[in-house]
Amino acid sequence: MLELPNIQMRAAVDAMTAVGPPAGLLNGVKVKLFKNQATPGPGSVLTDFQECDFDGYAESTAVVWGPALTNSLNQAFTVGGNKQFTCTGSTKPNTVYGYFLVDGAAGTTLIGAAAFDTPAGITGPGMGLVVEPTYVHAG
Repeated sequence: MLELPNIQMRAAVDAMTAVGPPAGLLNGVKVKLFKNQATPGPGSVLTDFQECDFDGYAESTAVVWGPALTNSLNQAFTVGGNKQFTCTGSTKPNTVYGYFLVDGAAGTTLIGAAAFDTPAGITGPGMGLVVEPTYVHAG
């Protein structure tokens, strides 16, 4: 198996978040929350994830990614800016199981998804959560 040096892995991650031209795959993505017990994986498709619909919910604005770094496992990674989701009412409580990323243009292409270690209950005004999108390039 081909092993990339850390500097090349970081370059690959930076290319995925590039504004462009050409724009990278992760450039402009938006964060959405899902409310079903989906298990994200290589075979996931957009319809696997039921988007949240609690009062006040909306998909995020475009994610702005930081520069690529290397973690203690020698994996290149990048972290996007925090996205906050806040409930404004109590008519549609949701249990949030994770988040998924969609393309920023039409929002119809699944880019990736992650499940939370512990689901979050959103049941009333002022409740919410913050998502910090993270991409790890494992090699």
